Amino acid sequence: PDGAGQVFGLAHELGIRLPVRPEGSLALGWGITAVFAIFPAVIRAKLIYPGTTILLTALLPMVVATWVTIFNTKEQSNEETEEGRRKATLSSLPFLLLLIGTGALLTLGPEFVYLKDNFGFRLNTIFKFYYQAWVLFGIAAIVGLDYLWREFVNAARIAPVLATVGYSLTFLLALMFPYYAVQSRAVEYRGPAASETRLPATLNGLAQLQHFNPDEYNAIMWLKNNAAGNPVVLEATGGAYSSYARVSANTGLPTLLGWANHQLQWRGSSTQEPGMREPVISDIYSRPFWENTGDLLNQYNVEYIYVGGLERSTYGSEGLLPSQEKFDEQLEVAYQNNSVTIYRWQPAPK
Repeated sequence: PDGAGQVFGLAHELGIRLPVRPEGSLALGWGITAVFAIFPAVIRAKLIYPGTTILLTALLPMVVATWVTIFNTKEQSNEETEEGRRKATLSSLPFLLLLIGTGALLTLGPEFVYLKDNFGFRLNTIFKFYYQAWVLFGIAAIVGLDYLWREFVNAARIAPVLATVGYSLTFLLALMFPYYAVQSRAVEYRGPAASETRLPATLNGLAQLQHFNPDEYNAIMWLKNNAAGNPVVLEATGGAYSSYARVSANTGLPTLLGWANHQLQWRGSSTQEPGMREPVISDIYSRPFWENTGDLLNQYNVEYIYVGGLERSTYGSEGLLPSQEKFDEQLEVAYQNNSVTIYRWQPAPK
């Protein structure tokens, strides 16, 4: 079974030798043996860098202990008066403890269990769980400060004061990241701070393209403003975190394939579409003869074929695209500037 193969794989990564699994659909004894062999090794591996695990594991019983202790105390001290019972009922403490406990579980969980995706690591599970944990911890911090200011009075007021000062300093330190992160990425577009030609700040994501590659910017804006409906645009496909899929991303129009590895990652490694579409795109751009080009365009309902610098560098050589001549002969030019040509194709009705 597939599960047994994954267990053997995990054991191999941890350097553990497991006995051969017995034949049959159910091998309970073998499974228990595997768990008792692997679990201690997993714990030892986690304790190599124990900080996060120990902190979160300690936080959970603290939450439970606080819940039990404080509510028992409140119940004993307030049970004699109606006002006391009302205050205990309206207390924000249950909500606060629930936020902290849930956030701790969301952070602690990926230390031991994660979704094994195409990367084979836990990074995407951490992303998704930590996003929620940060929100819960952030709300808990504010609710916690409010609780301290309401509950600790007179001589005990030092507790909320110290907590607020610590929170404020930590918050200010955290704000340094978005400030400096934005500055460091803005250098790519604006230039160095001391430069006389430094460009003004902007929230326009296309400003960089407009400044450094105006031909491509104008071609993309033409598509964005003139392509009626939701036509399929053919463009080069390639690696992630690159300029590939820039036409689709900046116009919102569909394309045959953007970043193939991301499609495989989100759709699963069993999906066949990326592997089927990538050679189709390559054939259309790379083959100098028309042959089945029209059939491929019809198959994927392509209406626009985008030919820019990225297509020429990916599928051509020395700035020349092998398919340029067949495109010129068989297709209508919908838009053209110095370095970009957009061809129009009328797909055959299905």
